[in-house]
Amino acid sequence: PVCPARATAEGMLVDLRIAPGAARTAPLGVEVDAAGVARLKLRISAPPVDGAANAAAIAWLAKALGVAKRDCALTHGHKSRSKTVRIKGASAELLARLETLLGDAE
Repeated sequence: PVCPARATAEGMLVDLRIAPGAARTAPLGVEVDAAGVARLKLRISAPPVDGAANAAAIAWLAKALGVAKRDCALTHGHKSRSKTVRIKGASAELLARLETLLGDAE
């Protein structure tokens, strides 16, 4: 399976595709966009208003990966459904947690 994340010196970058306004927040697996980028598809219960969906996506990702919200930052896609989040930490450990999470989502 394709992985929506890549290791960096500080941790990892995770590419997301957000669907705001859902009944509940939940992962929907991985999709590859038109540019060939693998993205974790994520339903978010928060509306796309005043950054609420961005904050909810970061909070969900931090909790799911067992890191503090302060270690997660949106780097691209502030006003788009396609986003990239930087997560600080040990990249091998974070990637392993993400792969476990993806296995549970399918």
